Amino acid sequence: MGFGGYMATQAGYSSDSAVVQTLALYHILDLRFVQQLREQLLQSLHRPGDIRIDSGSVQRMSTAAVQVICAFLNEAKAMGKSVVLPDPSQAFVSAFDAMGLDSFLTTSGYVSSK
Repeated sequence: MGFGGYMATQAGYSSDSAVVQTLALYHILDLRFVQQLREQLLQSLHRPGDIRIDSGSVQRMSTAAVQVICAFLNEAKAMGKSVVLPDPSQAFVSAFDAMGLDSFLTTSGYVSSK
């Protein structure tokens, strides 16, 4: 695990030899860890390559964490970075849905609709 046991970061290569960072989110994303989440996400913006966020193990997520992730996704887009969230957990998707932001993930192309 990475910073504070919160997330792990791993650089890899996609089939076209581009660098892809993988950020694995911790299973609990509550208010206690929002600042750490924000710092890790911001650090990833300053590393080379696109970003893959593994949110499959998220079991609980606060409103503040959703807001941090939305701000991060908007900033990444403004910087021209590609971000994908393959196979998010139901809890992750439900947290966005509870705020009326479920379509934000799918229409922006971060998550494919199922």
